[in-house]
Amino acid sequence: IVEYMSVRTCPTAQEIELSEKLYAQLKNEEAVIPSPSKVVKANLIDGINRYGLIGVACAVLVNIVVYLAELPAEALMLGPAVAFFVMLFGAQSFIVKNVIQPLHETKRNMLTVSEGDYLVDIPVEEAGEAGELKRSVKMLAVKLGFEVNDAKEVGRNAQRIKVALDNVSSNVMLADNNGDIIYVNDAAIEMMLSLIHISEPT
Repeated sequence: IVEYMSVRTCPTAQEIELSEKLYAQLKNEEAVIPSPSKVVKANLIDGINRYGLIGVACAVLVNIVVYLAELPAEALMLGPAVAFFVMLFGAQSFIVKNVIQPLHETKRNMLTVSEGDYLVDIPVEEAGEAGELKRSVKMLAVKLGFEVNDAKEVGRNAQRIKVALDNVSSNVMLADNNGDIIYVNDAAIEMMLSLIHISEPT
């Protein structure tokens, strides 16, 4: 762990209700919090390989049936053809469900975050590469939300200090490291104007 960030927000009534139900289930040992180490981080290759094995098994089975039925040798081409279509449609269905749809959902979540809704509900329980992507987007949204709120708080504090300095009777002038003046309060401006008037020839 390099660093940690404490991010706290006011929960909604629905979140409080769900949390109370979960705590009650945990207390009664009716629910178990899954360990992060048990979340599968990669499942695309295994899914595609599974449909490949299913296609090969179908080809072997079809060719066995053709052989036992004593069909012409040309019928043995049915096995590879069946395997091809099984792998094609199986892989297509798997990719749509596990790649394309999650990508569309992640895109919508990122657009929502870009519009300033950093607390958008992003599911983080999903396994595989799609789940890893959603968890990364969730972490990014939380970090952005924290930094934006922190910047707003710094701005509010700076504004309060400016208002206080604007209304003090003492002369206040601030300069940066280069010697450039970055702030002058009203009292200092009035003092400088009075000096200008005094120095003017009558």
